Formats: sequence, C-alpha cells, structure tokens
Amino acid sequence: RRRRRRRRQRRGGGGAGAPPPLLDPLPRPLRRLRRAAAAAELRRLVALIGAERASAPWCELWKWLHRLKGALGSSRALGCSGADELIRTIESLRSRGELEETVWSLIERGSLAIAPSLVPGT
Repeated sequence: RRRRRRRRQRRGGGGAGAPPPLLDPLPRPLRRLRRAAAAAELRRLVALIGAERASAPWCELWKWLHRLKGALGSSRALGCSGADELIRTIESLRSRGELEETVWSLIERGSLAIAPSLVPGT
C-alpha cells in the first residue's frame, strides 16, 4: 500500500476523484522562441502568398492560406489578439475559389500587424 501511495504522489495523482496535476507554464526562453518562430512564419507566408498570388492556381493559394490560418492560430494561442477575425476571413474564402485584392490586402495588413506584437522590441 505504501508503494502505491508513493507512486501516486510522485505522479501527482491522488485517488479516483483527485484533479490532475497542473502543468507548469512554458519557461520564458521557450515562450520567446515560439513567439519569434510564429512571427517569422507569418511574415514568410505573407511574402510567399503576395509574390505568387497572381500566377499560382487556387489549390496552391488555398494550401498557403490554410498554413497562414494555422500560423494565426498559433499566434492566438501565444496570447496575441486579432487573429480570430483573420481566421474567419480566410475561412470565408473557401467557397469563393479566388482571392480578391481587397480581401488579400485585409489579410496581409492584419497578419503583418500581428507579427511584431509576437516579438517584443520589433
């Protein structure tokens, strides 16, 4: 019995009704690294889509927009606001089958505005 109790204590679990142990937040250097990676990915995807927008087929553009949506989701998870509206805008393009100039400029401006807020001091 003592062994079981010790094992449970080491694992952080009590009995059947005990709450799971709380996870520690990410260490500060790891948080900075993830934020910098998310900002770089946002900038890279915006540049890629902007350069290829006129010549790429819709299936390629949608693939890149979907990746941009994922990068925006990561930035939202890292505590950056403003990504939800851009994600909804990208989702609204799914049925259209084309990327209009006005919609792209909205996505581009919004994404590039979010990127610096991920990395303080940029």
